[in-house]
Amino acid sequence: MVDWKECPLCEDSFNVMVFLMHLAGCYFKYCLTNNIAVLCTCPSCKGERTHPTPININNNNNNNYFSPTQLQAHSQTHSQTHTNSHHCTCESCSTHSPSIESPLAPSSSTSQKSNEATIDQVQGNTCICCGRKRENKLPGITKVGRYREFRVCMKGELKEKEPRKIIEQRMDAELKKAKESGDAPPAGYEPDSQDPDAQTITIENNKNCAGYLDDDGQKLCNAECSELLSYETSDGKNTYYFCKSSHFLRYAVKHATGSRKKKKKNN
Repeated sequence: MVDWKECPLCEDSFNVMVFLMHLAGCYFKYCLTNNIAVLCTCPSCKGERTHPTPININNNNNNNYFSPTQLQAHSQTHSQTHTNSHHCTCESCSTHSPSIESPLAPSSSTSQKSNEATIDQVQGNTCICCGRKRENKLPGITKVGRYREFRVCMKGELKEKEPRKIIEQRMDAELKKAKESGDAPPAGYEPDSQDPDAQTITIENNKNCAGYLDDDGQKLCNAECSELLSYETSDGKNTYYFCKSSHFLRYAVKHATGSRKKKKKNN
C-alpha cells in the first residue's frame, strides 16, 4: 500500500518520496510569501539559520545573511532568468544542486506538447497537467461535452502559473475540438459502462458562465455560453457552465479546492 502525506503548507497530498522532494521548495515559497526568513538545509547551516550570502549585497563582508526582502528579490531574479530550471546556477549561489523533477511539472519522459492532451488525459484517467494517475483534487466532475472528462491531481497545478497555463491550453484545445466536431468522440476514445450518447449536450449558447474574470474571484463573467464546458458538484445537485477554461479554473480555485477542515479532537 502506498503511503501518502499531506503538506501542511499547501495541503496537497503526495507519495512519501515525492513529498520529501516537494517540501523544501514549498517551504521556501511559503516563507517568501509570508515575509519569513528561510532557514537553509545545506550541510553547513543544518536548518538552523539562513544561508550566508556568497556575494556582498550591502557592501559589507560575506558573513551577511539573506533578509526576507533580499530573499524575495533574489527569488524574483531567479524566476526571470531560470524559469525552466529546478536549481540555480547563478554566481550568487555557492553550491549547485542536482536537478530534481518538480511534482508540479509534466513528466519529462515524454515530448508531449503543452496544448495537446493524451487520450488518457481526455478521458479522465490521468491528470490533465502532469499525466500522473493519482487522486483527483477536484471533488466534482469536470467535462467538455459528453466524451471528455478531466482530473487535476494537485491543487498547486491550479494555482501555479506554468501548470495552470498548460491546463488552460489543453482544455481550450479540447473545447475547440468539441465545438468544431459537434461534440464527436475524440480519436482513440474507449466508451465506459455509461453510454454518453444517451446524454444531450446543447452546443448553442443557452447558459451563463459561472466563472470569474479576475484571479481574486470577485468579478463574475456571466456571459452566455454553451453546455460544453461543465462542472458538476460532488453531491450531483448542481452543474455549472463556463465559456472558457481560465474562467473555470478561477472558479475551481475559489469553490472547488477549499481547504479541508480538520476534525477537532475530543478532550
